[in-house]
Amino acid sequence: MKELHKVVYKFDSTKREGKLVWIYKNECKHHGALEKHKAMTQGIPQIAVNDNIEFAMTFYTAKGLADLHSIKWLPPILESTPLNCKTKPRIELEEDKAKKVFSDLSRVCELEDSEAEWLDFVVDRQLKTVVNFRKIRKWFRIERVEYSDASNYAVKIQLRARKKCRVTSRLFGIGINILNKGEECTNEVKKLGLWIERNSDIELRIGDLLIFYYSKSLDEYSEFQSIPY
Repeated sequence: MKELHKVVYKFDSTKREGKLVWIYKNECKHHGALEKHKAMTQGIPQIAVNDNIEFAMTFYTAKGLADLHSIKWLPPILESTPLNCKTKPRIELEEDKAKKVFSDLSRVCELEDSEAEWLDFVVDRQLKTVVNFRKIRKWFRIERVEYSDASNYAVKIQLRARKKCRVTSRLFGIGINILNKGEECTNEVKKLGLWIERNSDIELRIGDLLIFYYSKSLDEYSEFQSIPY
């Protein structure tokens, strides 16, 4: 009897203006050096109306080459996006802050689940971070900076794209192309369940929101620097 394998791709369709994308760069030492310069992105990304998608299909594995004639496309399924995933980049807390509202972690960064509380950045406070904010301000408007130091040190930065350019992967762990408002974007849709697949560049338009999460082990910091914004 032949084995059947099913691969699912999901994305959320959104308006052309104000798309939300998040990136998580984890440099905690227990993750190993090989993962240090890569970043995770949404498992279920937001794709604007009339934009393009691209996805990877696996034809060859350790078991051999797939029979290309056996591949069947199933009809697309339309579903409603959960309300707490449409516009809110964080998992909301109940009043007693003891029970978190369920949210699909394919849409919301895992740090929102693991960190009990985000603290707003305070002017002149010295934060332990290696994020280069001076460089970020060349391409984005910094709208909000939050941090958490409960276990590992984590920073959450909300950025609004403001200038057409290409940002290399050195800073964010993945390349970013910022386009003008009227231009078409093409973005990768990964197999459901994967956080990193082809590590293709992310394409944003001016005005889109990028949320950048960054974490590192507390004992890896050797210096302090302030956040100038």
